[in-house]
Amino acid sequence: MGVLLITEADRRRIAAMIDRARARPVPWERMAPGAVGDDRPIMTLAERVPGLARPPSEGITLGSYTVAFSFEYQPMGLLRHLSAACTRGNQIPNGVVMDRLARAFGFRGDIARAWLEEFSPGRYAVNIVEIAEENPTLRTQQ
Repeated sequence: MGVLLITEADRRRIAAMIDRARARPVPWERMAPGAVGDDRPIMTLAERVPGLARPPSEGITLGSYTVAFSFEYQPMGLLRHLSAACTRGNQIPNGVVMDRLARAFGFRGDIARAWLEEFSPGRYAVNIVEIAEENPTLRTQQ
């Protein structure tokens, strides 16, 4: 079992991470080559596009969890993307930890998608995305 620790200094670092990520969101053109077109709950290393570079994100260690955060454009709009993994072993963060991390990183609770992603052999991160700004053209097409 892991320990999630978010101090006031961490909260300031998280706020600065969010500001920097918001100032330089990952463009869709960078995301598209590795995009998965379905809602699979687990993405393995074998399913990754060979040679595709991971989009940039900022990372922080909070207790026994490592967290990466970015804003990225996708067809549905601008999304917040949070990825969290345990610092040891083949464990994954549980729902309570993910909820607390999501709130710390400004998620409102309207998760658009969640999945596990294998980032090294046998090691998985929990990923969640939420729409920060909806694509306005989607509203006009409905």
